[in-house]
Amino acid sequence: MDTLIFDFDNTVSLGDGPAVAYAHAVEELSEGKVSKGAIVEPFLANIDKPNYEGIEITDSYHLVRVLAEAQGVNADTIQAAYFRSREKLATEDAPIHAPKNLAEMLREIRDVHGGNVRIALVTNAPYTRLTEALEALGLSGLFDEVHASAGKPAGMGELAQGWLNEGRVLSIGDIWVNDLEPVHNLGGDTALIASRIGDTTPTFFYEDITQLYPDLQAWLVNEPSLTNQNPIH
Repeated sequence: MDTLIFDFDNTVSLGDGPAVAYAHAVEELSEGKVSKGAIVEPFLANIDKPNYEGIEITDSYHLVRVLAEAQGVNADTIQAAYFRSREKLATEDAPIHAPKNLAEMLREIRDVHGGNVRIALVTNAPYTRLTEALEALGLSGLFDEVHASAGKPAGMGELAQGWLNEGRVLSIGDIWVNDLEPVHNLGGDTALIASRIGDTTPTFFYEDITQLYPDLQAWLVNEPSLTNQNPIH
């Protein structure tokens, strides 16, 4: 059996809402040490930039942490703020949306490939409101396995090793170190969905996951890349 692994945040769940909620929560829990807007405003001003104050930013959640640390917020408060923000996931305070036609594609995969392909969701995020979020995204019931608080990258390597013993694996995500490198190192395939490739070596690279769909369909039937102009291999 082959396995498709999807990350959650910034892969199947899009939108800055959860990270904005995280930034607000840092301010709320700082007990007056951080003024209102001191995290949220620079977050919104730098959300699309690859670096902040010389620090390479991996994703929107990382940017919130960097901004909070720059304001002197301690690690315990930052973690508490993250968990508070997850309690608002998929609400009007932390809205999300799915990539276009992702649900339809996953249904097609299940209909066509049936028991020959496992579709797994693997995320470092907690289970908090994950069920509700998948329902809001229109993805409820489309994953054969859901692994939250997965402890990536080590946890990803452990899961991938077991799945690679059964067949091929393609991992899809936005952070190379967490989502893809453990699978790559074990000989599996990877798809990086990000604005820049950097010094990473994914099998597929696209800025938008919808661009991956044709290659994903080709991978499932073990055919060459259909659209990726410069696949790594």
